[in-house]
Amino acid sequence: MASVTSTLIKTAALLLLGAAVVATTATAERRTVKRAKPAPVSKALAKPVSIAAPTIRDVAPRPRNPVNAGQAQTKPTRDKPIISNGPPTRDKPVAKGPTNTPDRPSGRQPPGNQTSDRTPPTVRPPIIVALPPIRPPVAVPLRQPPVTFIPLTPPARPPGATPPPSPPPGPSQQSQPPIGGTPPAVVALDTFVPDEVLIALPITTPETLEADVALAFNLTILERSAMTLVDQRLVRLRIPDSRAVPAVVAALQADVRVPAAQPNYIYRYQQSAPIQPAAVSTSMGAQYTLARIGLGDAQRLARGRGIVIAVIDSGVERAHPDFGGRAIDELDALDTVPRVTNATTSGLDPHGTGVAGIIAGRGLVQGVSPDVRLLSVRAFGNAQNRGSAFAITSAIVKGLNWSVENGARVVNMSFAGARDAAMERNIAALPARRVVAIAAAGNGGAAAAPAYPAAYPSVIAVTATDASDKLYDRANHGAYVAVSAPGVDVLVPAGRAEHDLQSGTSFAAPHVAGLVALMLDVNPDLSPDHVRQLLLAAVDDLGRPGRDEQYGAGRINAGKAIAAAAAFRPALAGAP
Repeated sequence: MASVTSTLIKTAALLLLGAAVVATTATAERRTVKRAKPAPVSKALAKPVSIAAPTIRDVAPRPRNPVNAGQAQTKPTRDKPIISNGPPTRDKPVAKGPTNTPDRPSGRQPPGNQTSDRTPPTVRPPIIVALPPIRPPVAVPLRQPPVTFIPLTPPARPPGATPPPSPPPGPSQQSQPPIGGTPPAVVALDTFVPDEVLIALPITTPETLEADVALAFNLTILERSAMTLVDQRLVRLRIPDSRAVPAVVAALQADVRVPAAQPNYIYRYQQSAPIQPAAVSTSMGAQYTLARIGLGDAQRLARGRGIVIAVIDSGVERAHPDFGGRAIDELDALDTVPRVTNATTSGLDPHGTGVAGIIAGRGLVQGVSPDVRLLSVRAFGNAQNRGSAFAITSAIVKGLNWSVENGARVVNMSFAGARDAAMERNIAALPARRVVAIAAAGNGGAAAAPAYPAAYPSVIAVTATDASDKLYDRANHGAYVAVSAPGVDVLVPAGRAEHDLQSGTSFAAPHVAGLVALMLDVNPDLSPDHVRQLLLAAVDDLGRPGRDEQYGAGRINAGKAIAAAAAFRPALAGAP
């Protein structure tokens, strides 16, 4: 009995050792065996097979050899393991082959067990041997679920719609096209308001639509103003987050509900630092400008009576002695809700007061057309509060429309900025309302890009000259320059009843605005085209003969212009 027990223990130990080595041995044999074309593998072989370590119950007692009873059994060769025909099971004992001859079944079979008479190892957990298929599986791509993209902005323009026109090149990267289009790149750090955009809608559009647009683009409506010149409503919107203005404008332009979108551009005066004279003569000789343009005789024929001139600027200090307490209607376009006032205004930036004095002064400064009716649009803030006074598109456009609605025949704009679609549309509509637009040509120098609004086709662009008819050294050059007028060391009214000597194309433009009022005084039937033709023909040529990019057609001559206007008959000329 003791012999049988010993035999069983040895057999179990050999089987445990064989199960541990079988995986490594079978792998090595598979690498060395050369197969011509492997046979198909059954589904059973393609799955992992679990080979459990055998126990004493799994092994049947080995019959004793009556001849060699009591002798030690022959050990199997270590380098020739015994391979069974399959994994052992609990119900069927594993049949072992001859001691020294491996039993290799035909075809591909899983490896069997190997026995040894070494010292029995400790019992180990079951070993999992995965038998991969001979042929590698073909990779089948997974089916992805359909993905639905939800746009963050309203739908783009439908196919076939007319895209916004491409912007013309500007002084830096690009400039604003006439209507809509891609916003210009930043030319300077203050080209437009950094957190505002403008959209223009038909004037009959319900306000609920622009409210929906503002909600869709996460914008805040600041104000609305009617642009009756173009039958549109201008809506000023604030960007409440860190989005860039060009990106927001581009998104708005892609919305079919928005006909036009753009930045809220910034405009600045065209002047140099003023000079305060220590003493100023009270005679007309202190103003060389009047004699230079031949105004003495002209004012005997016309003084601008009944003609309305709008000055879009910083407002007018009506209490200044040079205005003699005259009534000046003013629109404060800086207010969210515009208001008209005729009260005395003090503490304003003096630029607008100086421009208005050149046109209509009646004191120390004698205006070119002292009897005109003045409209003042306060579009520029106080430089003392903002560091440098500037105006924005929304305020200027508001002032333009208000001026026309109140009978203006002449509009003076002594400022400059970038090309601006909203401004251009409104200014282009002025001739149809019989309004003449005058603007400063700009103080950027000879190499500067065209300044707007002066460079728009319907505007008369004015450059500056000095007392010797020399060109102002900071004046812009360009084919858009129409005429020149005195604009260097010009005596103008300033704040607190004082006076300054100012230079710049800002102070040349009002000389032309005043002269146009005199021409309309003697001939109210003149159209803006008539005025331009007569004005450019009645000049004193400067520089090279004929029109050039420095002086335009030449310096204005009031006497010649008024005489030509008085003699002109539109019906005979066949002009509109």
